[in-house]
Amino acid sequence: IRNFIKYYPVSSSAKCIKCGACIKACPKKCISAKEERLAFNYRDCIGCFCCQEVCPVAAIEIKRSALAKLIGL
Repeated sequence: IRNFIKYYPVSSSAKCIKCGACIKACPKKCISAKEERLAFNYRDCIGCFCCQEVCPVAAIEIKRSALAKLIGL
């Protein structure tokens, strides 16, 4: 069950100013810039949320998996 309770970063392309701070801050280097938005490699993401912490315009939000929402985590 633990593998299905996930938290992951998602970027808001409307807020993102494409400064690259999140890409530089990611310790696993799993964020890249794709055309008009950010792309996250969720397989490599360790869920440290450094990307969210360094974003100057709060363009990165934390989303929860369906199971995490269902059980209220």
